[in-house]
Amino acid sequence: MPALANYRVCDAIYLTCTSSTHSVHHMNRLFYLFSLLWCGLFCSGLQAATIEGLYEAEVPVERQTDRERDRVLPLAFQQVLIKVVGQHQLDPDVVKRLSRNASRFTQQFRFQENPEWREYQDSLIVVPSLGWISSKQTVDLKSEQLEQQVPVVPPAPYLLWVRFDESMVNQALMAESLPIWGKERPAMLLWFVIEQQGERAILGGDFSLELQAQVKALSQQRGIPLWLPLLDLEDQKKVSVGDLRGGFERPVLDASKRYRPDRVAVGRLQQINEAMWRVRWQLLGDDAPSAIYRDSSGLMVGLDEGLNLLLDQLGLRFAQHLDVDQKNKIVLWIHGVTDLAAYARVSEYLIGLDIVKRLHIKEVSAGLLLVELEALGDVGAVERLLALGRQLQPVAHDSEAFEYKDELHYQLRP
Repeated sequence: MPALANYRVCDAIYLTCTSSTHSVHHMNRLFYLFSLLWCGLFCSGLQAATIEGLYEAEVPVERQTDRERDRVLPLAFQQVLIKVVGQHQLDPDVVKRLSRNASRFTQQFRFQENPEWREYQDSLIVVPSLGWISSKQTVDLKSEQLEQQVPVVPPAPYLLWVRFDESMVNQALMAESLPIWGKERPAMLLWFVIEQQGERAILGGDFSLELQAQVKALSQQRGIPLWLPLLDLEDQKKVSVGDLRGGFERPVLDASKRYRPDRVAVGRLQQINEAMWRVRWQLLGDDAPSAIYRDSSGLMVGLDEGLNLLLDQLGLRFAQHLDVDQKNKIVLWIHGVTDLAAYARVSEYLIGLDIVKRLHIKEVSAGLLLVELEALGDVGAVERLLALGRQLQPVAHDSEAFEYKDELHYQLRP
């Protein structure tokens, strides 16, 4: 990634390369359009997502052999553990004990070509006296010498894709008293300021696609939707670098409404000296935990470490210690169930929740649906999960008008 000092800040939001060549401006414009397309497709109307593939993983391999598969299966299983438990650092003894049986949990696997290998092959060029090298390396063709002495490490030619058995994995996690984070997960919008050599910029828009790609990769690794702002004129009018650095929540939350995230986080990565970067992350909201502070050895490392700790906080909140023998009976009144389609929609949604073991329909009358859930978690866990789904909205009710005193009441959303 180019140093932040190689950019200038425009209106405290956009950064433009100091070079004035047509090709650079053209590339910046392409990057910006790509960013707009990416956020236009995925950021508008953000809401909690049902994440698929939590029990799947891909790991690079050199050969398509059984021996190579057996060697990397524990690595693939560890990827799944991080996604499902919701923590990026687990007890090494527990991880080793579970990973040792990775083959027993394996449901499907296949070898496939690594797209990065094909990209690397396509990038190879011939330079006299140097032979075949990747064009991703900086080369002075006149002197035929590498300007950068750090070689590009070729990626592995293949990937091993693995799907592990969800039920067996969950049983193993429960046996180890580890929490399980289901498929319903919050979409989180990140407002992130980077400070280097007196320059400040917000990550998003057309600034640093390399860092944006790192955020996207971490989102996939953790199984949590992470989004960056468009930083268009509307965002610029509502929030500034100063608002983010000063901890002013109101303008940040106002600017975030258009994206409809479940959670909003504000971060700051500041270069202290050549050897240290300091990162700070803060979830916004009344129930937000304390801020995260961490010192790191570099910009990319600081972004990765800080985000992982932030996502660990979400995992602590939403992952649940489930017990197959636990039978918490929770009563729900669902208002607005006026026809068969609404009834089917509610039933399908509730029975699809990981925490719900059984669903009993107790009563249907006058637009009200009374259900009793047998849940693997407590009432609080069910409430947090329903808040993420955005299918049901909590409503106030007159407890004297209902037979059950400890029930939960929800309105079916349109």
